[in-house]
Amino acid sequence: MPKIVEHITKQRFPQQVECFEAIQAEKLKTFLDKNADYSPANILYTGEIGLLTRLWDKFARLFSLYGLEFPSNTQAIKELEEAISLLDIDQDSEVFWKLQGVKSKLENATGFNMKLFGQKIPKNESIDDTLKDASVYLDIFYIFRQGKWGR
Repeated sequence: MPKIVEHITKQRFPQQVECFEAIQAEKLKTFLDKNADYSPANILYTGEIGLLTRLWDKFARLFSLYGLEFPSNTQAIKELEEAISLLDIDQDSEVFWKLQGVKSKLENATGFNMKLFGQKIPKNESIDDTLKDASVYLDIFYIFRQGKWGR
C-alpha cells in the first residue's frame, strides 16, 4: 500500500493549517445557521450589488475599528474657497479657472483620502466576527456567481 504523504504546507506549518481548517468548519456552521434564518431570496433579489453592499459594510466596519476614516472633502473645499477669495484673482484669469478646476475635483472626489485615527475597541461585533462574516459573504458571492445559490 502506498504511503500517504501530507501536503508540504501541512508539514511545514501544521498549526497554520489546523487553524485554517478550524476556521473553515466555523464558517460552515455560521453559513448554515444564518442561511436557516434567511431565505435564498435575500441574495437572489439583490444579486451582486447586494453582495457588494454587504461586503462594503463589513470592510467599512473594519476600517472604522482600525481607526481608518474617510474624511469628507467639505473642509478642504471650504479652505480652498477662502484661499481663492484672499488671492484677489481676476475671475477671467487662467489661475482662477485652474483653482476652480481643483475645487470641482474636490467636490466630485470619492473621499478615499484615509486618515489613521487609532484602533477602536468594538462594542458589539468583534473584529474576528466581522472578518468571518466578510469571508462567508465572499464564499456566498462565489456560489452566486457559479449559479448555484438557492439551488
